[in-house]
Amino acid sequence: MSRFSARTVLPSALPEIEPKRERHDDSAPVPILEARRGGYAEWLETVVHRAYPFVASYSVANILSFVVVAIAVVVGLLPTKVVLQVGGLEALDERFPKWLVSQRTPRLDDISYYVSAVGAPVLILVVASTVIYFAIRRNWRIAGFLLTAIVIEVTTYRLIAGAVGRSRPDVVQLDNLNPQHSFPSGHVAASVAVYCGIAMLLTSKFHNTWVRIAIWTVAISIPVSVALSRMYRGEHHPVDVVAGALLGVGALLVAVLATRTGIVAAERRQQRPAEGVGS
Repeated sequence: MSRFSARTVLPSALPEIEPKRERHDDSAPVPILEARRGGYAEWLETVVHRAYPFVASYSVANILSFVVVAIAVVVGLLPTKVVLQVGGLEALDERFPKWLVSQRTPRLDDISYYVSAVGAPVLILVVASTVIYFAIRRNWRIAGFLLTAIVIEVTTYRLIAGAVGRSRPDVVQLDNLNPQHSFPSGHVAASVAVYCGIAMLLTSKFHNTWVRIAIWTVAISIPVSVALSRMYRGEHHPVDVVAGALLGVGALLVAVLATRTGIVAAERRQQRPAEGVGS
């Protein structure tokens, strides 16, 4: 079976991209952000050909963000407006948040508040400090990747929530938020985009199995805890938090492709002067 790549499904007349250009692996600063030979990042760079690296990355991020929004709105409207209206599924989706609400205590209310904060104010602090740290060290790949991931999540979430317009669970909410922005969960999406994004960066450098397991255990437990806290506080249904997790994954995929495209654009710009001298 032939290897599935960008060139197997996209136009065959794509410009050849430095067939002997070395691709990094363990020696790369962040292996997960390195573009693969013949992959989608190299093709996307040809779409914004000769653009500056930042412009190439920014353009790809914006183009793919609209794709994410379009898919999410269609996927969101189908279950919330059609599927859940059949056979009492809407009531089933309400059952778990109602059960969580029935377990409320003042202590659990406080715990849920702080856990929810991990997906909002604490998350903003994590992103800001990480981006500033790597920007000062001039590691633009990591800084740009994390910033792109969270910006994509925030912008796409607001567009999707406004378009789908699902009501929050029929319980007393503990937060004062837009009652029609239940789908998807922005807290969960942001948690996946940031904490799982950091886990991707770390595990691409560490090859010890137990270290990777430990990193991913922490990274996954954070969005799961945030999801439970958001449902406990009456803000989301189970379908909403699952959709939030998928949105976070989508934001990460877009951020990876946008960052890789910017790196390919930078490599091409470095090669052009050398080509000019040799001609």
